Amino acid sequence: MMEEAEMARFALDRFKEGSTRNPSAPAPMPDDLELLEPPLIRRGPEDITSTFVINFSREYYNLEPVAEKLFRGALVFTLTDLDFINGIEILVENEPLSNSNGITFDTQSRENIDIRPEISPHRIANRVATLYFTDETGTKLLTEERVIEFNLDLPAEQFIMEQIIWGPRMEGRYPTVHPEVRILDVRNDEGICFINLSSDFLIRSLSPSVSDEVIVYSVVNSLMEVPQVIGVQILVEAETVTEPWGNENIDLSRQFERNYRIVDYDYNGLDP
Repeated sequence: MMEEAEMARFALDRFKEGSTRNPSAPAPMPDDLELLEPPLIRRGPEDITSTFVINFSREYYNLEPVAEKLFRGALVFTLTDLDFINGIEILVENEPLSNSNGITFDTQSRENIDIRPEISPHRIANRVATLYFTDETGTKLLTEERVIEFNLDLPAEQFIMEQIIWGPRMEGRYPTVHPEVRILDVRNDEGICFINLSSDFLIRSLSPSVSDEVIVYSVVNSLMEVPQVIGVQILVEAETVTEPWGNENIDLSRQFERNYRIVDYDYNGLDP
């Protein structure tokens, strides 16, 4: 007889494959989303409740808000259809799933999940943004265009920086900023974007092959795609970085402007 954990994993595999009745329907789980380890069942006190724990890769945060809510709802309703599972706990890179405000989700069940798309009180718009990520050598930048959902009541630069931290989606592009870097504040003062990042920006690197200059201009060039930005000042923990940074001793205390020289326009098929 199939064990409960095996049954749950089988149900999850079927969920990932999508509908067998309608093969042309898209699978509910995005192709780039991965399970980092086999899911497990965590028992509650006296085995009265059980929670299915699923650990996804960071691409989970690439889901658009409405798509994420529907995906999460479908996942919960599919797996709690098994009578021995009461709820689902979703992890992303071993950390509890959180929303854009950093608030973590409790265990999701049929009783507490709301799969209706939210009607936001804010002004929302979808716009195409040009982002800059590194190439495989770590010495050049490549562009990637992406449709981003902006809250028009907040600085556009905040949403651009979030996308840089989440990393590229297109083939041949590689991340520049460590995913644990947090955005502490963003403000625009007479055209200068002051982007305040956590100390992880200075101390965490993704790969020694990615040059410090590429990291900085991945941020700067992307932020300067916002029309009202004419320069970028990088702050760390609300302070100006006065010491030279990285192996290339970059002066982060100054204001940066767009760097065309570091972009591989031949790869992108674009004109500088």
